[in-house]
Amino acid sequence: MKIAKSFVLALALILAAAQVFAGGQKAGGQSGSSGGSAPVTWWLSLNANVSANYANLGDSPFGKGLAERTGSAITFQHPPASGAAEQFNLLVADGNLPDLMEYNWMGYPGGPEKPTPVGV
Repeated sequence: MKIAKSFVLALALILAAAQVFAGGQKAGGQSGSSGGSAPVTWWLSLNANVSANYANLGDSPFGKGLAERTGSAITFQHPPASGAAEQFNLLVADGNLPDLMEYNWMGYPGGPEKPTPVGV
């Protein structure tokens, strides 16, 4: 049951990211802007299956394909496997949040609505 919830959450995040990235596409798959777009930052723990072969999700076929299909530069940020919860708390406390965050928000007090960056 918990694995199914995690899978659905991951799928929802990927679909949401795809919709955001696809917003700048013209017909034929070409980017809507002539210049390079600002890189998108995506914070997530690196899955053990991926980390066995790649140091960063951006080096994997998934990361390369996502960047190619969306026309956006994606910077993946991975916390250490043993300290993901601590790094997440530090990131939220800092207020300088990445564009996308993949985390078990139900374990965070207040849920995903709680961490509102200062000045927003």
